[in-house]
Amino acid sequence: MLVACLIYWRDRVVLCRRALEPAKGHWYPPTGFVEIGETLEEAAVRELKEETGLELSADCMKLYGVASLPHLGQVYIAYRSELSSEPNPTPGQESLEVRLFPESELPFPQVAFNDSSNGFLRNFFRRLRDSNFTIQSVAIGRDPLAVDRTNK
Repeated sequence: MLVACLIYWRDRVVLCRRALEPAKGHWYPPTGFVEIGETLEEAAVRELKEETGLELSADCMKLYGVASLPHLGQVYIAYRSELSSEPNPTPGQESLEVRLFPESELPFPQVAFNDSSNGFLRNFFRRLRDSNFTIQSVAIGRDPLAVDRTNK
């Protein structure tokens, strides 16, 4: 099981440029595996700190959605958290660079796993604009848009 963090300030989201394969050099939200003994929220907070240097408490993490990747046998749990002030992220060992991106500057050709990630990020910005953060459940692998089952 993996956790992903959509950390944002105003209209910008924190993305890391990956230092490791797969997709080395590409941009992606802080993401990683849940370790034994961790809650999902604790894993999200740990991954955020390891990859960006940003520190939040586990109770700041709000469930954003769940994505099943049956072709990989993986499940991603995505959390979101709004920052109260502009962050000063610093890349950790797993990140080459960390930046805040407004939607208009998202580097879509350089987004990791862009077959599914581009839609994921566009959907996040749409929900951010609408202040509509209903929890989503999606299956990604074949046609990510065809299997969207948003809970309203």
